[in-house]
Formats: sequence, structure tokens, C-alpha cells
Amino acid sequence: MKQDTITSFQYSTLLFFLLNSFLMNVGYHTFLVNRNVDCLIDVLLGGVLILIFCSFLFYFQRKTKESLLSYMNHHFTKGKRILFLLFFFLIIGFCMIYTFHTLSSFIHYFVLKDIPIVVITATLIITILYTASKGIPTIGKLSEILFYFYLFLFLIGMIGVISSLDITSLKPFFTSSTTNHIETTFTYFFGSIIPLFLLLEIANNQIIKEKKKKKLPYILLLVSILLTFTQLLFIISTLGIRLANIYEFPDMVLYKKISFLNLLERVETILAFQNLLNSFFFLVLGTYLLKEILLLTTKRKKEHIIDVLIGLIFFLTSSILSISSSTYLWSNFVFFFFLLFLFKNLTHYKHNHK
Repeated sequence: MKQDTITSFQYSTLLFFLLNSFLMNVGYHTFLVNRNVDCLIDVLLGGVLILIFCSFLFYFQRKTKESLLSYMNHHFTKGKRILFLLFFFLIIGFCMIYTFHTLSSFIHYFVLKDIPIVVITATLIITILYTASKGIPTIGKLSEILFYFYLFLFLIGMIGVISSLDITSLKPFFTSSTTNHIETTFTYFFGSIIPLFLLLEIANNQIIKEKKKKKLPYILLLVSILLTFTQLLFIISTLGIRLANIYEFPDMVLYKKISFLNLLERVETILAFQNLLNSFFFLVLGTYLLKEILLLTTKRKKEHIIDVLIGLIFFLTSSILSISSSTYLWSNFVFFFFLLFLFKNLTHYKHNHK
């Protein structure tokens, strides 16, 4: 294996975690609040839109054969390139600040209550910067390892609560309006746009393609969607729709019900690492992309200075700015249409330079 490449499976696990970042950045609460049991259908409908969007991203990767930033650097004029890069830096950075704050607060509340949130944020930022500095191959290997760990935790969680399931809590069904279905479906779709976009910084020639594993990205996309559907099903059928939509993290309330033969208590603290992993790779790949944008205008020898700068920005702004999940969703919404404009420009360029 070449030094700068990742396997198709590692790429697919990154895709899995990037889609899962929705569960922390927007969360089950958005599916459930003021909604009926029908939101289960909306997860599947939103999943179909996500599959279509990812098909378009995969097509773009195959055609360009290089990372998005590299392609823009070679084919865009300086003015247009600066415009796009500035937009990417600002809106992705803005969403990452939100994620840092959300994840730090989550860890402080559910895992490390006695540790000041400032210490948690600083430790998290240092870990993210260190991982991002190792490059795509190392990030891919780490994603592959943690994927198995994630599945193990998920199975433990589902096995632990299966005895508490009450299927009657799923009634009545088909009571939501068409407007509610559309809103929830597109919430899942738009809430995943920016994380999935980060895949474009992985060049197609960096991925080791195998014919037998050609469908792996789609398979792990489906796994992510089905796991989200399954966990939402367990939340509703265990807590009930009315109780479930009260909590910001209903999955953590669900895990508090787990006790294996009264020997292992507070299992939710261990299972909380699922949510940490859901945000981790979004932050790592986002940091990697922001660094690459800054390195386009500076020398590689200044990489350590850029690390410090990015770390300070995230540390200061994640503590000061108060960003809501709705603002995060609107950022993804705007970013989606900006992406359409970008792809139109890229297509127009290729057409005029055949």
C-alpha cells in the first residue's frame, strides 16, 4: 500500500462516521420534538436523499481524480478560488465551532462531570489537531479501528434495552401531516451536507479500489441510516414518543435503563463514547480541510503556526459563541446551494476546456 493511500473500507468507515455526525450536531431530539411516531419513516426518506447526494459526490471524485482543493487550485482563476475558499473556511469553521461546543458540553455532562469544561475543550482540540496533522492515511486507519468499537458499543446498547421494549408505544402510526414529513426528511438530509462534503478532500487516486469492494461506501451508508432508524425505534418504543421528545439526548436516557444482572451499572457512561465518535471524525476532517486551505497561501514549514492559530480560534470561539442546532441546519442549507453553484462552475470549466 502506498504511503498516501487508504483502503476502500477505511474510506467507507469515514463516510459512516461523517453521516453519523448528524446525531450529535442535530440529534434525535430534532426528529422527536413535536413529532409523531411517523418520524421513523422520515429517517428512511431522508436516507434516500443522502444516498443520491453521495452518489453525486462519488461521481465527482471519479471525474476529477484529485482532491477538491487541488482541482480548484489548478483550474480556477485566483479571484474565484479565493472566493470559494473563503466561503468554505468561514462556514465549515463556523459549524465546527458549534460541534466543539456541543461535544465539550456533552462530555462534561455525561462523562466527566468533575472536570472543568475549559479543560475538556482544550484536550479535545489538541487531540483533533494532532490526529489531523497525521494525514488522511492515519485518519483512515483510525476510522477503521474505531468502526468496530462503535458497532460493539451499539450492540451492547441495543441488547441492554431490548427487554424494555414496548411495541404498543409505536401506535398510532401515519398521523403526521405531509408538511411534517417533508420538514423532518429534509432536516436529516440537509443536516448531513457539510460533513459529507469533507470527503471531497480525499482524492480518488488516494483510495485503493477493489472490484469486490466497489459497493462498500453504499453499504456503510445504509448501515449508518439503518442504525439511526433502529436506535430511534428503540427510543420511541422504550420511552414513548411524549417522554422521548422532552430530552435533548434521549439515547442517553435510554441507556440509563441498562443494567447487566445488576453487576454493571452506569453503562451509559461507556456507551456515551458512541456520540463522541460521531463528532470526532467530522472535527478531524474539518480541521484537515481548514489547514489545507490556509496552507495554499502559506509555506508548509509554517504548518505548526497554523495548528496553533486554528486551535486558538476554536478554543476561544467555542466558549464565547452560542450557536443553535437550527443555525447549524441553516448553514448546511446555504452550503448545499453554494455547492450546486460550485459544481456548475466546475462543469462549465470542463466543457470549455475539452
